[in-house]
Amino acid sequence: MDYRLRDAGDLPSPALLIDLDRFDRNADRVIAMAGSPDRVWPHVKTQKSADLTRRLMRRGFRRFKCTTIAEAEMLAREEAEEALVAYQLLGPNPRRLAELARRHRATRFSTLVDDPGPLRAAAAAATAAGVTIGVMLDVDLGMHRTGVAPDGDAAVALYRLIADLSGVEPAGLHGYDGHNHQRSRGDRDAACDRGTASIKALRAKLQAAGLPVPRRIMGGTPTFPCHARHADAELSPGTCFLHDQGYADLFPDLIFEHAALLFTRVLSASTPGYVTFDLGNKAIAADPRGERGRFLAIDGARTLIHNEEHWLLAVSPDVRFRVGEEHYVVPTHVCPCVALHRQFHAVRDGRVQAAWEVSARDRALTV
Repeated sequence: MDYRLRDAGDLPSPALLIDLDRFDRNADRVIAMAGSPDRVWPHVKTQKSADLTRRLMRRGFRRFKCTTIAEAEMLAREEAEEALVAYQLLGPNPRRLAELARRHRATRFSTLVDDPGPLRAAAAAATAAGVTIGVMLDVDLGMHRTGVAPDGDAAVALYRLIADLSGVEPAGLHGYDGHNHQRSRGDRDAACDRGTASIKALRAKLQAAGLPVPRRIMGGTPTFPCHARHADAELSPGTCFLHDQGYADLFPDLIFEHAALLFTRVLSASTPGYVTFDLGNKAIAADPRGERGRFLAIDGARTLIHNEEHWLLAVSPDVRFRVGEEHYVVPTHVCPCVALHRQFHAVRDGRVQAAWEVSARDRALTV
Protein backbone atom coordinates (compact mmCIF):
# COMPACT_ATOMS: atom_id res chain seq x y z
CA MET A 1 0.00 0.00 0.00
CA ASP A 2 1.66 3.20 -1.21
CA TYR A 3 0.26 5.79 1.16
CA ARG A 4 2.99 8.34 1.91
CA LEU A 5 2.69 11.88 0.65
CA ARG A 6 5.58 13.11 -1.48
CA ASP A 7 5.60 16.50 0.21
CA ALA A 8 3.59 17.12 3.37
CA GLY A 9 5.56 20.11 4.59
CA ASP A 10 2.65 22.57 4.32
CA LEU A 11 -0.04 20.16 5.45
CA PRO A 12 -1.30 20.81 8.99
CA SER A 13 -1.68 17.86 11.28
CA PRO A 14 -3.84 16.12 12.14
CA ALA A 15 -5.52 15.96 8.74
CA LEU A 16 -7.95 13.69 6.94
CA LEU A 17 -6.71 12.38 3.59
CA ILE A 18 -8.84 10.81 0.85
CA ASP A 19 -7.03 8.92 -1.89
CA LEU A 20 -9.16 9.54 -4.98
CA ASP A 21 -7.97 6.53 -6.96
CA ARG A 22 -8.74 4.16 -4.09
CA PHE A 23 -12.14 5.78 -3.63
CA ASP A 24 -12.92 5.29 -7.31
CA ARG A 25 -11.80 1.66 -7.23
CA ASN A 26 -13.98 1.03 -4.18
CA ALA A 27 -16.96 2.51 -6.02
CA ASP A 28 -16.25 0.29 -9.02
CA ARG A 29 -16.02 -2.71 -6.70
CA VAL A 30 -19.48 -1.92 -5.28
CA ILE A 31 -20.89 -1.72 -8.80
CA ALA A 32 -19.31 -5.06 -9.71
CA MET A 33 -20.73 -6.72 -6.59
CA ALA A 34 -24.20 -5.22 -7.09
CA GLY A 35 -24.28 -5.74 -10.86
CA SER A 36 -25.36 -2.15 -11.53
CA PRO A 37 -25.20 1.25 -9.81
CA ASP A 38 -28.98 1.44 -10.26
CA ARG A 39 -29.40 -1.09 -7.44
CA VAL A 40 -27.31 0.88 -4.96
CA TRP A 41 -28.21 3.75 -2.63
CA PRO A 42 -24.79 4.83 -1.26
CA HIS A 43 -25.18 6.01 2.33
CA VAL A 44 -23.56 9.45 2.47
CA LYS A 45 -23.44 9.52 6.29
CA THR A 46 -19.92 8.16 5.88
CA GLN A 47 -18.39 10.78 3.57
CA LYS A 48 -20.77 13.78 3.94
CA SER A 49 -19.12 15.40 0.94
CA ALA A 50 -20.61 17.11 -2.10
CA ASP A 51 -17.37 16.52 -4.02
CA LEU A 52 -17.36 12.79 -3.30
CA THR A 53 -21.09 12.58 -4.02
CA ARG A 54 -20.49 14.13 -7.45
CA ARG A 55 -17.74 11.59 -7.97
CA LEU A 56 -20.19 8.78 -7.26
CA MET A 57 -22.80 10.32 -9.55
CA ARG A 58 -20.31 10.36 -12.41
CA ARG A 59 -20.01 6.60 -11.93
CA GLY A 60 -23.75 6.13 -12.34
CA PHE A 61 -25.11 6.28 -8.79
CA ARG A 62 -28.33 8.30 -8.84
CA ARG A 63 -30.09 7.49 -5.57
CA PHE A 64 -28.63 8.03 -2.11
CA LYS A 65 -29.39 7.31 1.51
CA CYS A 66 -28.65 9.79 4.30
CA THR A 67 -29.40 10.40 7.96
CA THR A 68 -29.54 14.15 8.57
CA ILE A 69 -31.34 17.08 6.98
CA ALA A 70 -27.94 18.59 6.16
CA GLU A 71 -27.03 15.46 4.20
CA ALA A 72 -30.40 15.55 2.44
CA GLU A 73 -29.86 19.18 1.45
CA MET A 74 -26.39 18.36 0.15
CA LEU A 75 -27.90 15.65 -2.05
CA ALA A 76 -30.60 18.03 -3.27
CA ARG A 77 -28.04 20.67 -4.19
CA GLU A 78 -26.24 18.04 -6.26
CA GLU A 79 -29.58 17.14 -7.89
CA ALA A 80 -29.52 13.52 -6.85
CA GLU A 81 -32.48 11.71 -8.33
CA GLU A 82 -33.63 10.42 -4.94
CA ALA A 83 -32.68 11.02 -1.32
CA LEU A 84 -33.87 8.69 1.43
CA VAL A 85 -33.58 10.10 4.95
CA ALA A 86 -33.15 6.80 6.78
CA TYR A 87 -34.11 8.29 10.12
CA GLN A 88 -37.54 8.94 11.60
CA LEU A 89 -38.37 12.66 11.38
CA LEU A 90 -38.81 14.33 14.76
CA GLY A 91 -39.18 17.88 16.09
CA PRO A 92 -38.84 20.43 13.26
CA ASN A 93 -37.50 17.88 10.78
CA PRO A 94 -40.82 17.04 9.04
CA ARG A 95 -41.20 20.71 8.16
CA ARG A 96 -37.56 21.00 7.13
CA LEU A 97 -37.72 18.00 4.81
CA ALA A 98 -40.98 19.23 3.29
CA GLU A 99 -39.35 22.61 2.67
CA LEU A 100 -36.43 20.88 0.96
CA ALA A 101 -38.88 19.01 -1.24
CA ARG A 102 -40.62 22.26 -2.12
CA ARG A 103 -37.37 24.00 -3.04
CA HIS A 104 -35.66 21.14 -4.84
CA ARG A 105 -38.16 19.59 -7.23
CA ALA A 106 -35.48 17.66 -9.14
CA THR A 107 -34.93 15.35 -6.16
CA ARG A 108 -37.52 12.91 -4.84
CA PHE A 109 -37.40 12.72 -1.05
CA SER A 110 -38.46 9.88 1.20
CA THR A 111 -38.10 8.92 4.83
CA LEU A 112 -38.68 6.01 7.23
CA VAL A 113 -41.30 5.42 9.93
CA ASP A 114 -41.99 2.84 12.59
CA ASP A 115 -44.56 4.90 14.50
CA PRO A 116 -47.78 6.72 13.48
CA GLY A 117 -46.83 9.98 15.24
CA PRO A 118 -43.86 10.94 13.04
CA LEU A 119 -45.80 9.66 10.01
CA ARG A 120 -48.70 12.01 10.69
CA ALA A 121 -46.26 14.88 11.28
CA ALA A 122 -44.54 14.19 7.95
CA ALA A 123 -47.87 14.02 6.16
CA ALA A 124 -49.08 17.29 7.68
CA ALA A 125 -45.83 19.11 6.83
CA ALA A 126 -45.79 17.82 3.26
CA THR A 127 -49.44 18.76 2.74
CA ALA A 128 -48.80 22.28 4.06
CA ALA A 129 -45.83 22.64 1.69
CA GLY A 130 -47.76 21.32 -1.30
CA VAL A 131 -45.44 18.35 -1.87
CA THR A 132 -45.58 14.59 -1.59
CA ILE A 133 -42.92 12.69 0.32
CA GLY A 134 -42.33 8.97 0.01
CA VAL A 135 -42.43 6.96 3.23
CA MET A 136 -40.81 3.56 3.68
CA LEU A 137 -41.78 1.24 6.49
CA ASP A 138 -38.75 0.58 8.68
CA VAL A 139 -38.75 -3.17 9.38
CA ASP A 140 -36.95 -4.67 12.38
CA LEU A 141 -34.97 -7.68 11.14
CA GLY A 142 -33.61 -8.55 14.57
CA MET A 143 -31.39 -5.64 15.54
CA HIS A 144 -34.19 -4.07 17.66
CA ARG A 145 -32.75 -0.57 17.26
CA THR A 146 -35.61 0.76 15.12
CA GLY A 147 -38.37 -0.70 13.01
CA VAL A 148 -41.59 -2.66 13.38
CA ALA A 149 -41.72 -6.44 13.56
CA PRO A 150 -42.45 -7.87 10.11
CA ASP A 151 -44.83 -10.58 11.33
CA GLY A 152 -47.32 -8.53 13.34
CA ASP A 153 -50.51 -6.63 12.51
CA ALA A 154 -48.84 -3.32 13.42
CA ALA A 155 -46.69 -3.39 10.28
CA VAL A 156 -49.69 -3.75 7.97
CA ALA A 157 -51.69 -1.13 9.85
CA LEU A 158 -48.89 1.42 9.72
CA TYR A 159 -48.22 0.81 6.03
CA ARG A 160 -51.92 1.20 5.29
CA LEU A 161 -51.85 4.53 7.14
CA ILE A 162 -49.05 5.70 4.82
CA ALA A 163 -51.35 4.96 1.88
CA ASP A 164 -54.34 6.69 3.47
CA LEU A 165 -52.74 10.01 4.47
CA SER A 166 -52.36 12.94 2.11
CA GLY A 167 -48.88 14.40 1.56
CA VAL A 168 -47.16 11.02 1.73
CA GLU A 169 -47.13 7.88 -0.38
CA PRO A 170 -45.97 4.30 0.21
CA ALA A 171 -42.34 3.95 -0.91
CA GLY A 172 -41.66 0.34 0.11
CA LEU A 173 -39.83 -1.53 2.85
CA HIS A 174 -36.47 -0.83 4.49
CA GLY A 175 -34.54 -3.46 6.40
CA TYR A 176 -31.22 -2.68 8.09
CA ASP A 177 -29.52 -5.69 9.64
CA GLY A 178 -26.53 -4.12 11.38
CA HIS A 179 -26.51 -6.93 13.95
CA ASN A 180 -25.31 -9.44 11.34
CA HIS A 181 -21.56 -9.35 12.00
CA GLN A 182 -20.79 -13.00 11.29
CA ARG A 183 -17.17 -13.30 10.18
CA SER A 184 -17.99 -16.25 7.93
CA ARG A 185 -19.61 -15.10 4.71
CA GLY A 186 -21.70 -18.27 4.60
CA ASP A 187 -23.05 -17.63 8.10
CA ARG A 188 -23.78 -14.01 7.19
CA ASP A 189 -25.58 -15.10 4.02
CA ALA A 190 -27.77 -17.47 6.05
CA ALA A 191 -28.62 -14.78 8.61
CA CYS A 192 -29.47 -12.27 5.90
CA ASP A 193 -31.64 -14.81 4.11
CA ARG A 194 -33.72 -15.22 7.25
CA GLY A 195 -34.33 -11.48 7.27
CA THR A 196 -35.11 -11.53 3.57
CA ALA A 197 -37.70 -14.25 4.06
CA SER A 198 -39.48 -12.27 6.77
CA ILE A 199 -39.56 -9.02 4.81
CA LYS A 200 -40.72 -10.80 1.66
CA ALA A 201 -43.54 -12.38 3.61
CA LEU A 202 -44.57 -8.91 4.80
CA ARG A 203 -44.42 -7.56 1.26
CA ALA A 204 -46.67 -10.39 0.04
CA LYS A 205 -49.16 -9.62 2.82
CA LEU A 206 -49.19 -5.91 1.93
CA GLN A 207 -49.63 -6.60 -1.77
CA ALA A 208 -52.45 -9.02 -1.04
CA ALA A 209 -54.16 -6.17 0.80
CA GLY A 210 -53.90 -4.04 -2.34
CA LEU A 211 -51.06 -1.84 -1.08
CA PRO A 212 -48.19 -0.89 -3.42
CA VAL A 213 -44.67 -1.90 -2.34
CA PRO A 214 -42.37 -0.30 -4.94
CA ARG A 215 -39.07 -1.52 -3.49
CA ARG A 216 -37.17 -2.99 -0.58
CA ILE A 217 -33.83 -1.51 0.46
CA MET A 218 -31.61 -3.83 2.44
CA GLY A 219 -28.49 -3.86 4.56
CA GLY A 220 -25.33 -1.85 5.03
CA THR A 221 -21.72 -2.46 4.10
CA PRO A 222 -21.24 -5.85 5.82
CA THR A 223 -24.45 -7.35 4.41
CA PHE A 224 -25.04 -5.71 1.03
CA PRO A 225 -23.08 -8.45 -0.81
CA CYS A 226 -25.37 -11.02 0.84
CA HIS A 227 -28.50 -9.17 -0.28
CA ALA A 228 -27.06 -8.59 -3.75
CA ARG A 229 -27.71 -12.29 -4.45
CA HIS A 230 -31.44 -11.48 -4.56
CA ALA A 231 -32.32 -9.62 -7.75
CA ASP A 232 -35.26 -7.73 -6.21
CA ALA A 233 -33.21 -6.18 -3.40
CA GLU A 234 -31.80 -2.67 -3.53
CA LEU A 235 -28.68 -2.06 -1.48
CA SER A 236 -27.39 0.72 0.79
CA PRO A 237 -23.71 0.38 1.75
CA GLY A 238 -21.76 3.39 2.98
CA THR A 239 -18.51 2.62 4.79
CA CYS A 240 -17.01 0.57 1.97
CA PHE A 241 -16.42 3.61 -0.26
CA LEU A 242 -13.80 4.82 2.25
CA HIS A 243 -13.33 1.55 4.18
CA ASP A 244 -11.85 1.37 7.68
CA GLN A 245 -9.85 -0.92 9.92
CA GLY A 246 -12.84 -2.12 11.90
CA TYR A 247 -14.55 -3.66 8.89
CA ALA A 248 -11.25 -4.85 7.43
CA ASP A 249 -10.66 -6.87 10.62
CA LEU A 250 -14.21 -8.16 10.97
CA PHE A 251 -15.04 -9.04 7.37
CA PRO A 252 -12.18 -10.48 5.32
CA ASP A 253 -14.51 -11.03 2.36
CA LEU A 254 -14.99 -7.27 1.94
CA ILE A 255 -12.12 -6.55 -0.43
CA PHE A 256 -11.98 -2.75 -0.36
CA GLU A 257 -9.06 -0.34 -0.14
CA HIS A 258 -8.36 2.14 2.64
CA ALA A 259 -9.23 5.37 0.85
CA ALA A 260 -9.34 7.42 4.07
CA LEU A 261 -6.21 7.94 6.18
CA LEU A 262 -5.35 10.27 9.02
CA PHE A 263 -2.13 12.21 8.76
CA THR A 264 -0.30 12.90 12.03
CA ARG A 265 3.12 13.96 13.31
CA VAL A 266 5.22 12.93 16.29
CA LEU A 267 4.65 15.54 18.97
CA SER A 268 7.05 14.18 21.57
CA ALA A 269 9.54 11.31 21.74
CA SER A 270 11.79 12.18 24.66
CA THR A 271 11.41 8.90 26.56
CA PRO A 272 12.47 5.59 24.94
CA GLY A 273 9.53 3.25 24.60
CA TYR A 274 7.00 6.08 24.44
CA VAL A 275 5.86 8.32 21.59
CA THR A 276 3.14 10.94 21.47
CA PHE A 277 1.29 12.01 18.32
CA ASP A 278 -0.82 15.08 17.66
CA LEU A 279 -3.82 12.90 16.74
CA GLY A 280 -6.12 13.35 19.71
CA ASN A 281 -9.69 12.19 20.05
CA LYS A 282 -10.92 15.45 18.55
CA ALA A 283 -9.62 14.14 15.21
CA ILE A 284 -10.27 10.38 15.32
CA ALA A 285 -13.44 8.59 16.39
CA ALA A 286 -13.57 7.39 19.98
CA ASP A 287 -15.73 4.38 19.15
CA PRO A 288 -15.85 1.43 19.26
CA ARG A 289 -13.91 0.28 22.28
CA GLY A 290 -10.30 -0.66 21.70
CA GLU A 291 -7.68 0.89 19.46
CA ARG A 292 -9.00 3.87 17.51
CA GLY A 293 -6.81 3.19 14.48
CA ARG A 294 -3.85 1.32 13.03
CA PHE A 295 -0.52 3.06 12.46
CA LEU A 296 0.76 1.88 9.09
CA ALA A 297 4.46 2.05 9.94
CA ILE A 298 4.49 1.05 13.63
CA ASP A 299 4.23 -2.59 14.70
CA GLY A 300 3.13 -3.62 18.17
CA ALA A 301 2.10 -0.18 19.37
CA ARG A 302 -0.25 0.00 22.35
CA THR A 303 -2.32 2.99 23.45
CA LEU A 304 -1.54 4.30 26.94
CA ILE A 305 -3.38 7.62 26.88
CA HIS A 306 -5.69 9.17 24.31
CA ASN A 307 -6.63 12.76 25.17
CA GLU A 308 -8.20 15.58 23.22
CA GLU A 309 -4.99 16.56 21.42
CA HIS A 310 -2.51 13.79 22.35
CA TRP A 311 -2.15 10.09 21.55
CA LEU A 312 0.50 8.40 23.69
CA LEU A 313 1.69 4.97 22.55
CA ALA A 314 3.90 2.38 24.17
CA VAL A 315 6.37 1.15 21.53
CA SER A 316 9.57 -0.83 21.38
CA PRO A 317 12.35 1.11 23.16
CA ASP A 318 14.66 0.07 20.31
CA VAL A 319 12.68 2.16 17.81
CA ARG A 320 13.57 5.82 17.80
CA PHE A 321 11.18 8.54 16.68
CA ARG A 322 11.95 12.07 15.58
CA VAL A 323 9.74 15.01 16.62
CA GLY A 324 7.84 16.15 13.56
CA GLU A 325 8.08 12.73 11.89
CA GLU A 326 5.08 12.04 9.62
CA HIS A 327 2.82 9.03 10.13
CA TYR A 328 -0.42 7.66 8.69
CA VAL A 329 -3.30 5.95 10.49
CA VAL A 330 -6.23 3.88 9.21
CA PRO A 331 -9.18 4.78 11.47
CA THR A 332 -11.06 1.94 13.14
CA HIS A 333 -14.41 3.65 12.48
CA VAL A 334 -14.29 6.09 9.62
CA CYS A 335 -17.87 7.44 9.67
CA PRO A 336 -17.72 9.51 12.91
CA CYS A 337 -14.08 10.27 12.15
CA VAL A 338 -15.08 12.19 9.01
CA ALA A 339 -17.55 14.28 11.02
CA LEU A 340 -14.68 15.55 13.21
CA HIS A 341 -12.99 17.28 10.26
CA ARG A 342 -14.03 20.32 8.28
CA GLN A 343 -11.99 19.30 5.25
CA PHE A 344 -10.79 16.35 3.26
CA HIS A 345 -7.40 16.65 1.64
CA ALA A 346 -7.89 14.96 -1.72
CA VAL A 347 -4.80 12.99 -2.72
CA ARG A 348 -3.64 11.52 -6.01
CA ASP A 349 -0.22 10.04 -6.78
CA GLY A 350 1.06 11.01 -3.36
CA ARG A 351 0.23 14.69 -3.71
CA VAL A 352 -2.58 16.76 -2.22
CA GLN A 353 -4.72 17.97 -5.12
CA ALA A 354 -7.33 20.00 -3.25
CA ALA A 355 -8.96 20.68 0.10
CA TRP A 356 -12.65 19.74 -0.01
CA GLU A 357 -15.21 20.75 2.53
CA VAL A 358 -16.98 18.04 4.55
CA SER A 359 -20.07 19.89 3.50
CA ALA A 360 -22.74 18.01 5.48
CA ARG A 361 -20.93 17.52 8.77
CA ASP A 362 -23.31 19.82 10.61
CA ARG A 363 -26.89 19.01 11.54
CA ALA A 364 -28.37 21.80 9.46
CA LEU A 365 -27.43 23.85 6.41
CA THR A 366 -30.03 26.42 5.40
CA VAL A 367 -33.40 24.81 6.16
